[in-house]
Amino acid sequence: MNDDKMNAARTAIESTASDVKDNLKKAGDTIGEKIDSVSANTQSALGSACDTMQTLQNTISSKTQDMAKCTDDFVQQQPWRAVAVSILMGVGLGLYMSRDKNRGRDY
Repeated sequence: MNDDKMNAARTAIESTASDVKDNLKKAGDTIGEKIDSVSANTQSALGSACDTMQTLQNTISSKTQDMAKCTDDFVQQQPWRAVAVSILMGVGLGLYMSRDKNRGRDY
């Protein structure tokens, strides 16, 4: 009698374990599909962001080169004006940096 109960319990446990394994496998398959989908979406978004950054970098580089060429042309054509502008910018920046930083504070 005890053997019958033991066998019945063993069978029930094995059946339950088998059901749990099947359920875990199904859950793993579903999670795997979701992970694959999320991974694909993330890779697509990252690729798009990289393309956008590359385009932005190329645009900035092109505009910077154009500005440098314009500046070089200006300096080559009017060197004394370039010197005067540089001096005025230096004086203005010096005045701005040397102003009283505590002005307007009540201590």
